[in-house]
Amino acid sequence: MLIDTGDRETAGNVIDVLQRAGVKQIDYLLITHYHSDHNGAVPMLAAEFPIQTIVDHGANVEFEKTDDWWKQRRNDFEPGLAKQTDDEHRAYLKVCEQHRHLVVKAGDRVPLAGVEVQVLTAGYNLITQPLKGAGAPNPFCANAELRPEDDTEDGQSIGLLMSYGKFRLVFLGDLTWDAEQRLFCPQNRVGAADVYLITHHAQSFDRSFSDFYWGLSCCPPAEVCALRPRVAILSMGKDGHPLDAGANPAALNVVQKSPGLEDIWQTNYFTGGGEKGHNAPEQFCANLGQNSRAEYIELSAELDGTFNVTNSRNGYQKSYTRKH
Repeated sequence: MLIDTGDRETAGNVIDVLQRAGVKQIDYLLITHYHSDHNGAVPMLAAEFPIQTIVDHGANVEFEKTDDWWKQRRNDFEPGLAKQTDDEHRAYLKVCEQHRHLVVKAGDRVPLAGVEVQVLTAGYNLITQPLKGAGAPNPFCANAELRPEDDTEDGQSIGLLMSYGKFRLVFLGDLTWDAEQRLFCPQNRVGAADVYLITHHAQSFDRSFSDFYWGLSCCPPAEVCALRPRVAILSMGKDGHPLDAGANPAALNVVQKSPGLEDIWQTNYFTGGGEKGHNAPEQFCANLGQNSRAEYIELSAELDGTFNVTNSRNGYQKSYTRKH
């Protein structure tokens, strides 16, 4: 199962890493939501690898919106953006027409052999009942801050819990502040996770930047601290956040202070913006900016919950033994 593809510019990197990993076929290509950095490279991937099933959340809530609609939400709106995003989605739909297409909703499972893949969120809907072993009151909801709801594709993200024996990994795509808190408040419906792929690339903005981007921010304490991950992995582009001038390290601060966190691993190093100076040590970072090819963070897990994380750039590896 491949989750998201990157954009057209990074398609070659994704294809290279998959080929280095020996991938010959993609059984499930799961697209968390329809933003170019998550599904823009689908046509390129489809040309290189057989894909058995494409999984997504259904209708694109941004498709064929007017320039005025975009301007009301994005203070970085550029003329032509709406047409570009519409054209990319048409290309995606064309690929879907050529493959088996599965639309999932919260509470569904992706039938991946050997791994339990539970859909926690999809299409702005959330699981209504706690998962087995979860459901305890969440003390981090006591001072939960309310922010504007998001009506764009970020809030539509498919969020997943992937379990392999006793090992648990949570990834919520680019889910936004209000939806994250609804999933974890007033009770924690998910439980704890060994590994947390940091939501929405650890994106965070001050309210002064705009109410829209303030609401797009991720990682409220009610989410991160309830998951209590031992390891967090930050996936982001080589240039960090596209709006570095308005970005801040608030989300990273929450993750770094999460109870029980041992390490953060990063695909790329922050070289500017508000997050500069909040990087993990270099041995935990796959790309420092000078790489001739894209390096990656590799995670392998055992049924007993033990897992290993490796940096392909330098071979640095760390093992995390199951805690009882």
